[in-house]
Amino acid sequence: IAGLLEIMFLLIGSIIIIIRVGAHNSVVPFEVSGPYSIGFSSIMFASVFSILDFTGSGVVTTISEEISKPKKNIGKSIVIAMILTAVALIPAAYALTVGWGVSSIGSFATHSDAGLTVFSRYLGPVGLVLLIVFTINSYLSNGVSKATAVSRWWYSAARDHVVFPETIGKINEKHHSPANAVVIWALLSFVLDVVMGLIFGPLSAAFVLEAGTGISIIIVHMIANTSLTIYTKRVDKFNLLKHGILPSIATIVGLIVVYFTMSNIFTKYFTAPSAVNDAYFASFIITILWILGGGIVVTLYYRMKKPEILRDAGEFNMKSKI
Repeated sequence: IAGLLEIMFLLIGSIIIIIRVGAHNSVVPFEVSGPYSIGFSSIMFASVFSILDFTGSGVVTTISEEISKPKKNIGKSIVIAMILTAVALIPAAYALTVGWGVSSIGSFATHSDAGLTVFSRYLGPVGLVLLIVFTINSYLSNGVSKATAVSRWWYSAARDHVVFPETIGKINEKHHSPANAVVIWALLSFVLDVVMGLIFGPLSAAFVLEAGTGISIIIVHMIANTSLTIYTKRVDKFNLLKHGILPSIATIVGLIVVYFTMSNIFTKYFTAPSAVNDAYFASFIITILWILGGGIVVTLYYRMKKPEILRDAGEFNMKSKI
């Protein structure tokens, strides 16, 4: 209910802002080139951060073992979640841009509370308070979604004896949840956040960690797209549109984003060296090595040394366990 109220507030608030802006509405925010554009490469780099706004919309896939009729319900849930997310974010992004002022948008990113300022300007104290309340709720929900997703991944891997120790694959007898995975993930995340914050400062550390996370999400989805095509062909369930064309389009888009992100990071690293740009560069390199290098090494290890673990991975039913 809170999530739907948040979406309704953002949509209605955005419409009010757009109406009150009046003649200052513009198509400039949608231009890829021009005096106020940051360029296609930077837009692709920005998409690495914006993809994190969709965190939680696909979390239902991580609890597929715990819901009824997963093949039917998961697909519907993801489509509905993505549509609602777009409805909430796209109008709001445009409204904030024109509400702040296209000609002065350069100061938007450097302002400490730009979103609050725009909503307060056009919706008054009530709009300001509601935005603060819904923002806090959104951050809390986002944290729960991340904890749910990561803990289920870690738990499933540990339960199937892949990478993680067995202790992470244990279920809490009282709450029937992967408590060990949740606690360990939370502790590691806390330590990482604090260490990065002490090194780079809170704001820069957040950008660096988000860059690595965004790139990871995109690459993991690309790998999943390719795996889907190969797997459905192997089990003779391949559908050209669902398992061939659509995953390939998504992968191509992901490759474009990763390429221009890499170009942007490398350019800044070599032409404008700074602690933050160095950190972006290191974050990108570590992310690529972690996903591709680590993934290939781990896969080859289990394929050559423990093929039965790969064969049996995922053969589990939560209800039968509980």
